[in-house]
Amino acid sequence: MKKLIVLFCLLAASAIKAQAPQYLNYQGIARDAGGTIITTPIGIKFEILQGSASGTVVYDETNTITPSSAGIFTTAIGSGASGIGTFL
Repeated sequence: MKKLIVLFCLLAASAIKAQAPQYLNYQGIARDAGGTIITTPIGIKFEILQGSASGTVVYDETNTITPSSAGIFTTAIGSGASGIGTFL
């Protein structure tokens, strides 16, 4: 009986596969240089760098977003127009 349970657990564990998320959620508040909230459409560019903050760009994309009346916006990195690389 114990062997059957162990066999079942091994088969069940082999059937389960982890999946990476398709997108990375990002939320922020849009303000201009003077601190005034922006409510008109804005363009945002995301870059993923390799190694360090001054590393090589391995992925970039641009998104166009319209913030709420409070300046809050939400977007998904990986859903915009890709320039360099592929978001996996």
